[in-house]
Amino acid sequence: MLTPNEFTAGHISMAQPISLLRPIAAHERECLIAGSRDRPALIILQGEYAYQWFDVAGSSDCWTGLIIPNLRVELDETSAFEVHTARNPLGSLVRRGTELSICAQIKPGMASGYIKLVEGLPALGEYKVGFLRWQLVLGERSEKRIIRAFDLT
Repeated sequence: MLTPNEFTAGHISMAQPISLLRPIAAHERECLIAGSRDRPALIILQGEYAYQWFDVAGSSDCWTGLIIPNLRVELDETSAFEVHTARNPLGSLVRRGTELSICAQIKPGMASGYIKLVEGLPALGEYKVGFLRWQLVLGERSEKRIIRAFDLT
């Protein structure tokens, strides 16, 4: 459950990274707003188009719903994997350089890429590490709630 001040409602252009867009119409899909404040991206999280993304700037007015902002990402360290190829599992998170990104694709069948979730992390150098289990949380300590969990194993 959410308190009334923990969400807003409207078009995805109102959302900033990291936010979750929860649909209120039955035919719509849950989405994650990632990228940067200057260039947010929408990542579809459900259905046949899961983990496809597009720029929010070019979106139509049909992407609306409850917007849950100010989310944090938590990673399950037991699901870590070594990143060696360009074709990581869609929906997995990859920590590289100073960023944490989600693996997504712009169209089905195309190579996957990385969409930034968090930036400004301590540098990892050349090493990259991926995670198959992660979650979006709201609040901290005793007030922390899991908003959405992901398990790609």
